[in-house]
Amino acid sequence: MLLFLSLSGILLSSILLFFNASKYRSSIYLGIYFFTISLYGLVQYILLYSGSVFLCSIAEIHFSALFYLPGPMLYLYVRSVVTDDSRLRWSDLFHLLPTTVFLIAALPYIFSSFSHKLEIGREIVNDPGFIGIHNHTILAEIFSNAAIFISRPLLLLGYSVMALYIFFRFLLKKNHLLTFRNQSFMLKWLSFFLGFQTILIIAHLLMMIETFLGDTSNLFFTINIFQVLSAIGLTGLLITPFLFPEILYGLPRYPETILATARDIKFQKEPPARTEIARNSLDTVYIARIEQRIASCMVEFNPYCEPDFSMASFASLTGIPSHHLSLYLNTVKGQSFSDFRNNYRVSHAKQLIIDGRLKEMTIESIGISSGFANRATFYRVFKNSEGISPGDFAAKVSKEG
Repeated sequence: MLLFLSLSGILLSSILLFFNASKYRSSIYLGIYFFTISLYGLVQYILLYSGSVFLCSIAEIHFSALFYLPGPMLYLYVRSVVTDDSRLRWSDLFHLLPTTVFLIAALPYIFSSFSHKLEIGREIVNDPGFIGIHNHTILAEIFSNAAIFISRPLLLLGYSVMALYIFFRFLLKKNHLLTFRNQSFMLKWLSFFLGFQTILIIAHLLMMIETFLGDTSNLFFTINIFQVLSAIGLTGLLITPFLFPEILYGLPRYPETILATARDIKFQKEPPARTEIARNSLDTVYIARIEQRIASCMVEFNPYCEPDFSMASFASLTGIPSHHLSLYLNTVKGQSFSDFRNNYRVSHAKQLIIDGRLKEMTIESIGISSGFANRATFYRVFKNSEGISPGDFAAKVSKEG
């Protein structure tokens, strides 16, 4: 079961990192968290149950520095979700200090000969308790093996407490009332996620303490309540993302940049929600803020005329997080960002034609100046939008004029 759960977790982390990291930066923290937690389980399985000298020689120590990362990644993920800000700060580098220290301490073993590692692997296969008594890093000259092993779950427990603190503070301040109405699943997800994480780490920590206070020759082999709870916690962690697939969208909230701007904006009339879906999904006031900011950005900067105009650059110009813009376009406008951008480009090209710019420009140059990458794309998008080619549209305008 441990092998299955570990491989499932690695697969889940790969999906998060490969498909979503570029759009939702908080997925990077969550992906690394799941990867390191799952890798830890896989390494434990190899060392204790595989019986392979080769695999044990590879699994031992080489990845151990990574096992100090789940705590920081857990904290950074929860912080990025509840604050709607996934940016790293310079002070966040301190979270990597335990990983860096252990990696440096493990370098002598990592760069030792492979024959030496195979010898260690044979010792582990013959007696798994060897893991708890052999000194693999220079840290063993300062701390006991028990302290080194227990430091990992203890560090993760500390970060779990910090994550729970910022989550409960978020709830007590009623910041969750600023979420889109149908985004309450994020609060449920975080509750389940932090709950199973707490079960896992407390059970594992107690199991480690019991192991090193008892007989290390039976390292991790005794089936007890701690192992059962640990299995429940890990299983819950890996299952809940599939119960809440929407977690990839993050937690949309009112951005402070928009709220600050909104205080200086007076609307003549509050625009109604465009559809029934919008009324159920998004806050109408926030829709108005997004629409006003988008309209101002398009008029002031004409960003669609740039060939590399993207969702990321759009978010930077408007000050609206990209997942807010994506949710707005998909839910309210009912279109993708590509369609939204092309509509502006086609409208810009039409206006150039209507203004008589063909006297000094070619059809192709009008398309390029409107943001299209080439003539073929311009013709295809224009015809899909207007039902006629740019040339036919120009002829029609000329005839009517």
